[in-house]
Amino acid sequence: MRSQLVALVLVALTPALLLTLLTASQQRTALLERGAEQSQDLARTISASHGELIESARVLLATIAETPAIQERRADECVSMAQRIVSATTSYVALAATDAQGVSWCRYPQPESVSDYSDREYFQRVSGGHGFVVGGYQIGQVTQRRLITLALPVHDDQEQLSTILLLGLDVDELNRRVAALGLAPEYTVTLVDRSATVIIDWPAGGAETVGESLPEGALRQALLADSGPGPEPRILTGPGGTERLYAFRSVEHTPGQDLIIAVGIELEAALRPVDQSIALYVGLGSGLILLGGVAAWWFGERRLAQPIRSLARAARQIQSGRLDRRAAADGHASEIANLVTDFNAMADTLQAQSDALIAANQDLERRVENRTQRLRSSLDELRRSREQLRQLSGRQRQLLEAEQTRISREVHDQLGQALTGAKMDLALIERRLRGLADQPTVAEALETVRGLTVLMDETIQVARAIARRLRPSLLDDLGLAAAIEWMARDVAGRAGLGVNFTSDDSLGRLPDAIGTGAYRIAQEAVTNIVRHAQASTVTIALQPEADGLRLTITDDGIGLSAADPPQTSLGMLGMRERAEELGGAIDWEPGASGGTRLSAWLPLTQGPTAATSVSDNHTHAREA
Repeated sequence: MRSQLVALVLVALTPALLLTLLTASQQRTALLERGAEQSQDLARTISASHGELIESARVLLATIAETPAIQERRADECVSMAQRIVSATTSYVALAATDAQGVSWCRYPQPESVSDYSDREYFQRVSGGHGFVVGGYQIGQVTQRRLITLALPVHDDQEQLSTILLLGLDVDELNRRVAALGLAPEYTVTLVDRSATVIIDWPAGGAETVGESLPEGALRQALLADSGPGPEPRILTGPGGTERLYAFRSVEHTPGQDLIIAVGIELEAALRPVDQSIALYVGLGSGLILLGGVAAWWFGERRLAQPIRSLARAARQIQSGRLDRRAAADGHASEIANLVTDFNAMADTLQAQSDALIAANQDLERRVENRTQRLRSSLDELRRSREQLRQLSGRQRQLLEAEQTRISREVHDQLGQALTGAKMDLALIERRLRGLADQPTVAEALETVRGLTVLMDETIQVARAIARRLRPSLLDDLGLAAAIEWMARDVAGRAGLGVNFTSDDSLGRLPDAIGTGAYRIAQEAVTNIVRHAQASTVTIALQPEADGLRLTITDDGIGLSAADPPQTSLGMLGMRERAEELGGAIDWEPGASGGTRLSAWLPLTQGPTAATSVSDNHTHAREA
């Protein structure tokens, strides 16, 4: 019987090993397809990340183009604004404004010098009517930093090119975004401009170096031939003669083929898991066949012969009066197990009453322990519910902030662009009707068009005001201090209140959650003062203090009433919860000369429920 079991095991395991090898071969093909998908996903991720950076810079240029400093060519204000923007982030290298001929009238750094950009490739494209343009790789003459240049045309009321804005983006920011992905070492990332100049060569130390032209070959041809999302991945020989599976994609939000990405994975590394699996399966299969034969021999001995001997011994001992003896039955064949079970059941009947009494006592102790445990669980659940309620409140605020940011962008980008396009169409209609103004019906239509133009201007201003109130762009572009000062002067100024604002010039870039929380606390406080305080002046101070940020808001109004203390007012409760969620604190007290003084302290490191930032649309700068 034991020999038959061994033969049966060998016959059963051998086909399984062959099937495993066939499956591994199929997995090799599937792994290549999965590697292609992963390369495409990485290309899309990098394209989206860099595209977000490009789009943020384009929106910043569009915002700057609407300022009086650009529209009216106020050079001093333009230089001051450029200095603030470039200093606010390490990603922007320089900002410049030129006339239609390419001569700069505003630039930072070196605002005193004048440069001629008319011979630059990106300037010729933007002045030729290409709209927003992304230039190629270059080394800044002033900063000596690696950068690419963005260019945006600005037109006057007659649709004539009046100014071209140039923004320099540090190439190191693009490299940092790729490094932040934590890619496996078998991946390579190459980013080139439209002239095939290498901007990113990750990881460092490849055959191509940043700033040099990509060598002639299949990889260069594939990069320059692709547009849009890119073709299906293909296997090419890359740097160093290594065969890789490449995926290609143009960077999002860039015109045409200004920036192109290639993500490659080494074929040897991609197929290594399957090759290792095949070797492992062969070794394991051989071992299993040998082990199966041994196990079958052991099973015949231990699971058939030994149980019968054990049953015979137990029967002899019970016959002699030792009723506590039992025969072993675990893992036996079904017929032998049934026989041993019936035998043991006969002996178990003799001890049933004693076992039942012991079981009843144990059940009572278990019930008492379960009741005690349920009470403890109820208390723990109550504590968890309270904490979850607090976390939910914080999460709701984060979601509301994110939704306001999204709506603000849609109002600014989509509705604002649509209204601007409609205004341009009205201007075109007005110009065409102006030559027929002597006809009564045309004159009436011309007057209607002018009225619609005025109404369109007012609507554009309302849309911009709504976008700023939902999510002020100053909070992302120029920082917390500028955003709070603008909000206070806008809200309090419209109610006729005077505003005094001070801040520390050394206050740098704050974490998003801290900046947004401080801005919302200030916004709620100023709104409450306008509605209830009957004040004439609002004083706001923003200072760094002991590893944190101190926000102080004082008014000269009627002060807090006993009927509306901070513990019951919904607005004040909301400010307190927002501060505590960030790990800070907030207090109200009478002002030195009447009114109310609000003092909020927020840590520069985010609190326990502020791990998710509301918005990650930072602005980044480039050198022209």
